[in-house]
Amino acid sequence: MTVTRVEHDGLGPVSVPADKLWGAQTQRSLEHFGIGDDLIPREMMPAYAIVKKAAALVNHRAGRLGEAQSHLIVRVCDEITDDLERLEEALRGVYRLALGGTAVATGINAQPGFDRDVADQIARLTDLPFVTAPNKFTVQGVHNDLVQLSATLKTLAVSLFKIANDTRLLSSGPRAGIAEMKIPANEPGSFIMPGKVNPTQCEALAMIAAQVMANDMAVAIGGSGGYLEMNVCKPLLIFNITKSIRIMADGCTNFRRFLVEGAEPNLQQIGRFVEHPDAGHGAQPSHRLRQGVPGRALRPGSRPHALGGRAATRGRRRGGVRPDRRSPKDGPAARGGELNTVQAAGCTCRFQETPT
Repeated sequence: MTVTRVEHDGLGPVSVPADKLWGAQTQRSLEHFGIGDDLIPREMMPAYAIVKKAAALVNHRAGRLGEAQSHLIVRVCDEITDDLERLEEALRGVYRLALGGTAVATGINAQPGFDRDVADQIARLTDLPFVTAPNKFTVQGVHNDLVQLSATLKTLAVSLFKIANDTRLLSSGPRAGIAEMKIPANEPGSFIMPGKVNPTQCEALAMIAAQVMANDMAVAIGGSGGYLEMNVCKPLLIFNITKSIRIMADGCTNFRRFLVEGAEPNLQQIGRFVEHPDAGHGAQPSHRLRQGVPGRALRPGSRPHALGGRAATRGRRRGGVRPDRRSPKDGPAARGGELNTVQAAGCTCRFQETPT
């Protein structure tokens, strides 16, 4: 049988497990909102500890909190913050605190100057420019600063998504892709495509970026969910913003460590495209092809050598077919002229054929 103690709040007595340090309202929340298995985001723990410590120091100095109680609160808060990293700097608007506005931002029942003094104390404890919000009706009824913070994270996610896509396109190959970049092989490649390096860090970063964009949508909906002087969607905002920060920070770190630091340009391939623009990788047919200048084509069934080499084929004629095996109507002329390029996935590559 669980040993309990009795705590009280405005609704009356509440039984709290004797080995727990929380009070009546936390116990009520645990009983009434047992949804899922998500705990409070880790980033919120030092934030709450700093708020509690600042309030304890101010109330003790004003004579509203005893020495023993103040000492215990400050000690517990210090233990929490010592084990966690300092809060990341956020946008300027996030530093404006509604603390002291009480329930509906009027400041009713709060001691005069309490909001300013606690904000100053939090600023000293964090070395961050926290201030009391000049208009607490605004910061309690809406959370536009948090919405803006999430939008900034989304903007970063959009850039990361493009970086990931550009990187995996430029590193595609080694035979049929652009292959202007060599990326580290962090995992075994494909058994059916020898030499191919899977751009797994690009894929992971792209999925992270997509999730951050989705999180921002949830934050926008939560930010618009205020009614008059109150917005009750702050848990939704906190969860999605902290999740976006955490996964994007981890994704960028991994992208740097396992891709960027080991990537290098494929100078041979880049030089080939510079010296032979008609063998480039644009989406349009090459200039030489449009001019009708004769060239050689990679036929179906040909096997290209290592990147930058010629294509070894079985054909002996420029058309790539033997007259005794194919009808003339199957030749290149019947398909609108001699084929000079191979196009796939928006890439145009020109090959030369080595007679055998």
